[in-house]
Amino acid sequence: MSQTLPPKSSLWALLFEIDLEFRDQTRLAGCQHCGGKLHQANFMRKPRGNTQDLEPHHKLRFGLCCAESGCRRRVLPPSSRFLGRRVYLGIVVVLVAAFRQGPTAKRVSILTGEFGTDRRTIERWCKWWREDFRHSPIWRILRGLIPFPEEPVPRRFILAFDAQKSPSSQSLLMRFLCGSSP
Repeated sequence: MSQTLPPKSSLWALLFEIDLEFRDQTRLAGCQHCGGKLHQANFMRKPRGNTQDLEPHHKLRFGLCCAESGCRRRVLPPSSRFLGRRVYLGIVVVLVAAFRQGPTAKRVSILTGEFGTDRRTIERWCKWWREDFRHSPIWRILRGLIPFPEEPVPRRFILAFDAQKSPSSQSLLMRFLCGSSP
């Protein structure tokens, strides 16, 4: 597998479109708390992971805010670009954790150089995949549907979606995973 991210013109545009769909679906559903109308409340993220060539609109996190005066609660639709509250782009969290599987220090130094990710951060991600994600309700439901049971979890996803080859398969993987991020 290659350690480089796909060109922004392909994957990032696909992930942005997926996030627009999620935003629109969430807006149509209304406020989870009072059923009120949702207004746009976007904000900029400062994602890490070799993002210097990323266009500004790809760093925009879609957010919604209830229009009802007594409620005004914030709603964050799922995102295929940002995996939960992590500051690294979601695809970086998936790819780096999958590349890291294997005990070599050389892999860690390559990943650190390529994505600007600290060794401790990589270890935290691997721990999240190993422990937190594997105990999540979504994984309990879907683990039988993902092939390659002999492979560790992030690598199973990469292989199942053939995500090492094309941006469209990487966007499908992120669409799938955004429902499981905390």
